[in-house]
Amino acid sequence: MALPDGSGKRTINTAGWEETHSITVQTFNSLGTGGPAASASAKSGRQGEWTTTMNPGAVVRSCSFTLGGANYDPKKFTCDGQSNNTPPWMASADQGAIVVRCYIDQSDNWTGMHRWWRIESGSYRNVGRYIIAGHTHLGDPAGIGAPPC
Repeated sequence: MALPDGSGKRTINTAGWEETHSITVQTFNSLGTGGPAASASAKSGRQGEWTTTMNPGAVVRSCSFTLGGANYDPKKFTCDGQSNNTPPWMASADQGAIVVRCYIDQSDNWTGMHRWWRIESGSYRNVGRYIIAGHTHLGDPAGIGAPPC
């Protein structure tokens, strides 16, 4: 069976979490002789929430952002006008729990595009704001199958 776009790629919407799906393919030449079959499987992402902390190996502190915000001022080194470890800053030294369920991609209006975790209820501060994923121990949401917000 040829794929509709001829790219060799196929996306399957499982409509579920942690479901494994497999595919086996085989090519045939113009004489109808089949080549070896190849198989692959993939598992859909995990539902739920993850708890992480700031990664001191990545940053000392990080400005948490609002959706679409330009919250960090690189000239004054402030986050919404605040300095030091005052919210909306997230400090690595605090090691407070950060609960996340989904992510967005947006610019920090300084160094460019980043993937951001949304800070959820149960976090030690800044609930409803966003933190650069790479500044946490959890890292990139794609690696754990977290959904976009």
